[in-house]
Amino acid sequence: MKKALLVHHDCFESNLISKILFELNYSITIVKSSNLKDKQLKEVKNYNIIVFLGGNASANCKSISMLYEVKFIKKIIKYNVPILGICLGAQLLAKLFGSKITNNKLATTEIGYKKLVKPNSKYFSKNDLFFMQFHSQGISLSKSIEVLAYARLFEVDAFKIIDKEIYGFQFHPEVDDLILERWYKTNKDPLSKYKDSLYKIIKNYHLYKKNNYKWLKKTIIKIST
Repeated sequence: MKKALLVHHDCFESNLISKILFELNYSITIVKSSNLKDKQLKEVKNYNIIVFLGGNASANCKSISMLYEVKFIKKIIKYNVPILGICLGAQLLAKLFGSKITNNKLATTEIGYKKLVKPNSKYFSKNDLFFMQFHSQGISLSKSIEVLAYARLFEVDAFKIIDKEIYGFQFHPEVDDLILERWYKTNKDPLSKYKDSLYKIIKNYHLYKKNNYKWLKKTIIKIST
């Protein structure tokens, strides 16, 4: 049986990722980032995929849990286990490979289903162009990154680390409508062309959820094979 490790922060919300992994007959281990210090590195090579999920913190944060997570990532890279980062997880991976994680010039949060910019056709088809964005910081280009899709307020929306099976997605393909409603209530930015109404987000969720689900499942298979 294949094995997956999911790393989360304050709240465990993997949702579709867990569902897909169960469908693919994975054995799933879940660990909070603050507990990574207790994770035996010798176990890492037995995983077929390691997923670093999103969170409310900044990738520039110096909290104990964030430092544990960064230290853990640095150590596991040498095992060549496929790694996937979502939102904050993607930012942490990108930062370790030379990217800067910064606020955008407009100091605004990007919230809503947005179309990918110049998506790589090897990873995204014409049905895989709209994904949920929910972030106030983003990823810059670096020499170590192969861009799979560009962003609007930032530079990178999806990437692969060159010569490594390490992938990062700034967007959220794993969410459901309940998560979206809960997250939305935490943000106080006014509506703008960068922040959609909750009504529009939920409507788009139902419009794109089937394609997002198929894309996520296909991508997990591609990454972990």
